[in-house]
Amino acid sequence: MTVKAKADAIDRFVRTLKSGGLYDDIGAACIMAGWTNLAGALYPLKGAAPTNNGFLAADLDAGIGLKGNGSNKWIGTNRLGTADNQNDVHQSAYMSASAPTVVGGSSRYIMGDTDSGNTNAILQLSGSLNDSFQSSPSGSVVITGTAATAGFRGMSRTSSTALAARSAGTANSGTVTSVPRSPNQVGVYGSAFGVASATGLTDATLSFYSIGSALDLAALDSAVSTLMADLRAIDEDGFDRDALAYIRAVEAADGSFLETGVKQAINSFIVGLKKDNLWNAIKASCILCGARTIAGALVPLAGTAPTAYGGWSSGDYNRETGLVGNGTTKYLDSNRANNADPQNDQHMAAYATAVTNGTAMGVGALQAGITRIGRRNPPGFTNTLVFRSQTNTGVTDKTDAQWTSGLAGVSRSQSNSYIARSAGTNLSVTADSQVPYAQNSYVFCRNSDGAADDFATSGLRLAFYSIGSAISDLSLLDARVTTLVSQIAAAIP
Repeated sequence: MTVKAKADAIDRFVRTLKSGGLYDDIGAACIMAGWTNLAGALYPLKGAAPTNNGFLAADLDAGIGLKGNGSNKWIGTNRLGTADNQNDVHQSAYMSASAPTVVGGSSRYIMGDTDSGNTNAILQLSGSLNDSFQSSPSGSVVITGTAATAGFRGMSRTSSTALAARSAGTANSGTVTSVPRSPNQVGVYGSAFGVASATGLTDATLSFYSIGSALDLAALDSAVSTLMADLRAIDEDGFDRDALAYIRAVEAADGSFLETGVKQAINSFIVGLKKDNLWNAIKASCILCGARTIAGALVPLAGTAPTAYGGWSSGDYNRETGLVGNGTTKYLDSNRANNADPQNDQHMAAYATAVTNGTAMGVGALQAGITRIGRRNPPGFTNTLVFRSQTNTGVTDKTDAQWTSGLAGVSRSQSNSYIARSAGTNLSVTADSQVPYAQNSYVFCRNSDGAADDFATSGLRLAFYSIGSAISDLSLLDARVTTLVSQIAAAIP
């Protein structure tokens, strides 16, 4: 992100605020995205400099802002709750990544302040995923179903009874009577990532906050959202078009923006695939790590989105290491038919971060023309990997006790042989191809006659899979995926 481009984006933002009559209504504000150090992120756009309570340099992402931890990190805005008239006040924040602890945990404050039980605050309610907005009362205005979605949220009071609220593009208002505040109370400061005295802290990531007199929330939303889009565009300057399309789709599914480092890892991966002439061979694929949610992880890198079966839950997913099966009921239908790729022009690959016995992915049990990758440990065998590529014949088992992680795959470009790869080595397998078995390939198990094969269901943890046409050198795909997984893990706080 260049300094000039960033300065131009902020200049446009300030000009928009002034032309829209919003600037004078902002008494305290910080733009926390776009900076490479805490000093920049906490330098006030207006008002007094905020007080940092616990944030470290590692908590700042230049692309999306500061990430809270839900326990002991918050910002004192140094804006007194009585600095604005009780009937002429606003608070706003831009949340670039939602707060996971909202679901099933305690309610969390994005920002606010208190005075003898009366609260000005933006609160995310636990479980219900609702945003609640308060302005010097015990009552509130609630906007339902938005708490897990990134974007602007704010509240504005223009009278003793009317309170307007806005969250993730949704507006609401209500009759909430204001209560006078003590002008002499000491230490009642507005705060971000929680309420005064570090109450109800959030682990959301915030890019912006403002406090001041009442204003047009829709206009402020538009101005702040445009600024954040501008900063993100600068941050992503030079990204591959396909990488950007994939990133946007994942963020839409997640309801949050990805960290800069995660985006850079994805972009480098896709650029690398194209450089190695691998991109066009991938017809169905998911990066099963990096996204913030399972929904994001199941956004297809290529092809049709997979269908999840068996009741996957958030506990099955780790952003750094991927998605783990349960060895019984949970699997994915890739929605890629085995016969969608030619008999002698096909590949299949899976990247495991933890390995158990069972099928990583595949189609068919004993039928002709099947394809599968898995590991078994029956009596007399030791961690034997099983490979098939459009065939059920030939010596295709590979004793490989070292496959505890990494890429395993097959690629066929000839009628009489194919390549199998695991643990960083290739094996040439002599086996004549057969007419491809015409069923969809499954992930975390094999598809036998249109049903998940319980015998072969696995509890592997996978970070990536791909299906498509032949890959000339599986070692290139192995290297690219290994780097991707490593870089994503390093980029996640």
